[in-house]
Amino acid sequence: MEINIILIAITILLLIGISGFFSGTETAMTASSKARLVQLSKKGNKKATKVLFLLSERDNLIGGLLLANNFVNILASSLATTLFLSLMGENGVFITTIVMTTLIVIFAEVLPKVYAMSNSDRMAMAVAPIINYIILILSPLNKGVIFIVNKILLQFNVNQNPHDSKTQEEELRGAIELHDGDDPDYKQEREMLRSVLDLDDTSIEEAITHRKNVVTIDINASPDKIVETFINHSFEKFPVTNGSENIVGVITQNNLIKQIYRYNKKKKPLNLKKIMEKAWFVPESTSMLDQLQVFRDKGNHFAIVVDEYGSYMGIITITDVFEHIVGDVHNQENQPNLRSLSDGSYLFDGNESIRNINRELDWNIDDEQSSTIAGYIIHRSENLPTEGQVYNFDDYEFIIAKIENQQISKIRVKK
Repeated sequence: MEINIILIAITILLLIGISGFFSGTETAMTASSKARLVQLSKKGNKKATKVLFLLSERDNLIGGLLLANNFVNILASSLATTLFLSLMGENGVFITTIVMTTLIVIFAEVLPKVYAMSNSDRMAMAVAPIINYIILILSPLNKGVIFIVNKILLQFNVNQNPHDSKTQEEELRGAIELHDGDDPDYKQEREMLRSVLDLDDTSIEEAITHRKNVVTIDINASPDKIVETFINHSFEKFPVTNGSENIVGVITQNNLIKQIYRYNKKKKPLNLKKIMEKAWFVPESTSMLDQLQVFRDKGNHFAIVVDEYGSYMGIITITDVFEHIVGDVHNQENQPNLRSLSDGSYLFDGNESIRNINRELDWNIDDEQSSTIAGYIIHRSENLPTEGQVYNFDDYEFIIAKIENQQISKIRVKK
């Protein structure tokens, strides 16, 4: 009799240990870093590959673990009930409930799961080979359970495949937000990763150089005027107009240098039509991602942007797309258009990009409706502001510092 009691007690403890193994495994598998496992798998780690395989069959994995875990818990509780009934009679049921609840909660749930959370990747790879065989053995029964569950969920119109592309993108954005720390590089890396994800949702309209800021060359201009334009502005390409804002072509810096040389040294006419390339026009509604792909495929990194009516709006270059990701790439002739004032406010040009302001100052001005700070104020105020007018939007104070030609040229902003 005593031997039977000892054997049952040992069996109960063994079953609780097995239950803890299944509970810890479930937590380790679900908490493991898929990104890290993918990297380890690419380096030839077979255990990481096995974990990824199990995670790809998530329904079978979770179903099998829960099936096995509940089986050993119920078996352990049944044996404990039998044991305590034989020792204590009718009071044994109550004692069994207290004892088994305590043992299962501490040793089969909390303890293994806390450990698994702290060592999820390592534990998942360690148990993957064993779990793979257990899932394989329980597969027929597990599939039957999953079939019943799916049929029940179907009656309630429950989405059984919630991990669509939008959900995956949200998870990725969440992972980016977790990339934090004291190192200032973390902030820059986080901003760049956010910008990459925003490429498909952002039109090139937000990154173009507006036509009023584009340096063009008039095809009918005098040679001296053309040379002066080239000397003062060392751009790689120049849009060519026919005396108005009608773009008729594009001239590259190299071809223009050759023509200027022929004009100065060989006294030959400066013939722009001979070196002019065909202009490439793109609609302003094109997404940044699509434009980047076209830039890459065509090998042409300069395009003329037009609106829905075909009117000339400005230019877009591959540098503009890169700056959308990494921030402004300033040279000696192109310094940031913001100035810190003594009262804690900042002075901006009206055409300054909201995205650049947010990136530079770690602000959060809404750029959904407008890409520039002037456009934001006009959109929110629903009128053309006057000089000195003050607005308060979303915890920011905007003061119109200067108006030129009915356009906001300078704005003071204070948070």
